[in-house]
Amino acid sequence: MSAEKLDRLLVGSPLDRVLRALNHPLRRRILRELGSGPASASSLAKVFDEELGAVSYHLNQVLARECGVVELVDTIARRGALEKIYGLDKTIWAEVSSSSELGGAGCEWFPVEVDSPTWHEICEARRDFQDRVSAAVERVRQREEQGRQLRRFIVAVATFPTVAPSEGSH
Repeated sequence: MSAEKLDRLLVGSPLDRVLRALNHPLRRRILRELGSGPASASSLAKVFDEELGAVSYHLNQVLARECGVVELVDTIARRGALEKIYGLDKTIWAEVSSSSELGGAGCEWFPVEVDSPTWHEICEARRDFQDRVSAAVERVRQREEQGRQLRRFIVAVATFPTVAPSEGSH
């Protein structure tokens, strides 16, 4: 077993790895950007106007090595060194989606390309889902008074663009 795979096993389940990856604002920015296509730490540092060392650490050490949510897709020789190009590792998202870790619950993660009207439709569907969950929780609260046994769950819904919205867009 490679040292990289051993490092990933030490972090925990696929869900733990994804949650750790999302637990820092710079890592979330990196993942959003990689949703648009592969990139290197140096190109990401320029896009974000961040220090190369910080971007490199979060990309190479945390996202790739410890969490295993991005993978090395290419290397380019530049000025006597190799520039590593990373992309999203789609297998981790599939593992999380099919995980039974939460008692049959799952998480879906898939990048899509849509136009503005479709994006608004997706956001409306998210709001509708949130309203339906809130209504269901309220019904549970009413039944709770009847002495029913309840199980705790976390419900999470997220939609976010992989690139910064243009000026004036909503």
